Amino acid sequence: IVREQLMSFGLNIIEASSAEEAEQLIQNIPHLNLLISDVWLQGVSAGPILAEQFAEQANDRIILLMSGYTHNVLIDGSQGILTFPLLRKPFDKEALYNALLQAKQGLNREEFHDQ
Repeated sequence: IVREQLMSFGLNIIEASSAEEAEQLIQNIPHLNLLISDVWLQGVSAGPILAEQFAEQANDRIILLMSGYTHNVLIDGSQGILTFPLLRKPFDKEALYNALLQAKQGLNREEFHDQ
């Protein structure tokens, strides 16, 4: 559903089926400018790690994480504060669009939730 919503915004999508595949795409496709990832990938909190790797390559990249879990996210096995915008599940198309706009404007450490 998220893929279809993103495409309806006019975005070109490259989808990864695993954290490892996403990491390879980040390393091998230099012109990527947007990363949307779930915090939890295959039972681990790999989303924030991918976001860090993506952000290190250029300072103008848009990053949005999403999760249906609690505000306290485990990062590398410990409680941590996300430094990227977090869109709480469930959300609708409008909430996704608004979260992307806010992420583009560089609002960090904010949480977006469709009420």
